[in-house]
Amino acid sequence: MNMTIGLLARTILGVTLTLGAASASAAGYINGSLSIGGGFDEQPPPGTYIVSGLVSFLIDEQAQGFGGVGDFGGANGPALANDFDLFLPNDEVLYLTTGDFTFQLTDIAVVTPIALECQNGICIDKLILSISGVVTGTGFEPTVFGGVWTGQGSCVGSSGVCESAITSSWSASLTALGRAVPEPASLGLLLVGLAGVGLARRRSS
Repeated sequence: MNMTIGLLARTILGVTLTLGAASASAAGYINGSLSIGGGFDEQPPPGTYIVSGLVSFLIDEQAQGFGGVGDFGGANGPALANDFDLFLPNDEVLYLTTGDFTFQLTDIAVVTPIALECQNGICIDKLILSISGVVTGTGFEPTVFGGVWTGQGSCVGSSGVCESAITSSWSASLTALGRAVPEPASLGLLLVGLAGVGLARRRSS
C-alpha cells in the first residue's frame, strides 16, 4: 500500500477538534500549544498491522485535551472527534465542536508508517501524520496551526503478525502559529508554484 501523500496535494476539509473553555477572550491571533488524544471505535482483525497500514480512521467520539499552554491554557478536558480518511477530500464536518476552540484540518500527509514489530510475544506499530489547518476560538481571529498526529497499536503476536489482544490509540500535538490564514488567492498561487516545482522535478528525473 502506498502511504505517501503530498502535504498540499490532498486536502481534507472540515476536520475539527474540540476542546473546553478558552483561557482568554481578547481579540487577536491564537498562540499556544496543546495535546489531545483518544481511542478507536474498532480494532482490526488479527493480521500484519494495527494502525500502520490504515487509510481510514474510525475514531472514538470521546477524546481528551491535556497539556495546553498559552491561549490553550484553559482548554484541557473533554473533546469530540469523528472518523476521517486520508485520501478522500470531504466537505462534511468530520470532527464536531462543542467548545471554544475548533481545529479545522485542511492538509494532511503521512510522515512515517512504522511496520509491526514483535518481541517477547508483544507486537507494536505506529503511524505518524503531519497535519495543518485553521484554529478558531471565541474572541480570536482565525489562526494557522500545525501539528503531528500519531496512531499507535499493540497486540499479542509473533513474527510480525497479531494474534490477539489488539489495542490502539491516537494522540496529536497542535501548535497555533499566531498568524492569519492565507487569502484564497495567495494559497492558490502557492499551490500552483508547488505543482510547478513537482512537474519540473519529474521532467528532470
